[in-house]
Formats: sequence, structure tokens, C-alpha cells
Amino acid sequence: MENRGERVRGAFDNAQLEVLYGRYVKTFWDLQAGFRRDFEPVGVNYLVLGIQGLAPYWCDVGAAGFLSDKRKLGARTQAAMDLVFTQRLIVRPSVSLDWALGADERRGL
Repeated sequence: MENRGERVRGAFDNAQLEVLYGRYVKTFWDLQAGFRRDFEPVGVNYLVLGIQGLAPYWCDVGAAGFLSDKRKLGARTQAAMDLVFTQRLIVRPSVSLDWALGADERRGL
């Protein structure tokens, strides 16, 4: 389960919740399926299908496709990596890209 949100000046600007079931398919790789709900700025429900795993050089990567209740398609790709400096100092840079595969007037895309 994953939840994300952004709060700007005391009000939620973006909030979402994902509930996913993961299944092992190969060493270090999982297929995921589930449900995503966007609460802000507009309430939208999605079906989710994705893959997540550990790429060479210990890089966590993932990709997911979304189908909304209004039949709009989208995708998300993400990658993260732990940089260990000491046993207590670990930096985890990450990047996440959201892709809209068509116009969605309700969300301003």
C-alpha cells in the first residue's frame, strides 16, 4: 500500500492511495495489480498493473499502467538507488515520471 500527497498553504493539492498485490515472477522481480484512488484535485479511481524490481547496480525500478473509471490511460515510471556513505548516512535519490496518454479535462491534462 502506498499513499502520496502534497500540501500547499494548509490545503491538500494532491492526494492519492494505492493498494497493490504483488506476485513473484523472477528473481528480484514482482508483478503487481490493484487499485488506485486519487482524492485531490478530482476524485478518480484506477485499475493498476505494473512491474517492480531490482535492476543491476542495486537500482530499484518500477513501471505501472493505469486505467481510470472514465477509460483514460496513464503510466508511471520510477527509479531509486541507495547511496551508502556510512552505516547511519544513506542518501536515496529517486525520480518518478507520470505519463498521461490522452487528454483528461477533469484533471487539467
